[in-house]
Amino acid sequence: MKTEAPVELKPIEQLAARVQSLIDVLETTREELKFALDENTKLSDDVEELRGKLQAAEAQQETQTREFESERDEIRGRVTKMLEQIEELSL
Repeated sequence: MKTEAPVELKPIEQLAARVQSLIDVLETTREELKFALDENTKLSDDVEELRGKLQAAEAQQETQTREFESERDEIRGRVTKMLEQIEELSL
C-alpha cells in the first residue's frame, strides 16, 4: 500500500489569494481604463466643439475686419474729398 504525502493547503490558499488579488487589480484597472477612455472621448468632443467655435469666431472677426477696413476707406475718401473742396474754396 502506497501512502501519499500530505498535501499542504497553505501554499495553495496563498496562491489562490494572490490570484484573486490579481483579478481584483485587473478589474479595477479595467474600470479605470474604461473611465479614462470615456473621459478622453468626452474631452475630444469638447475640443472639436471648441475648434468649431474658434473657426466661427475667426470667420466673424475676418468679416468684421473687412467691414471696418471698408468703412475706413470710405471715410478716408470722404475726408480727402472734403479737404479738396476746402482747398478749392480757399483759393
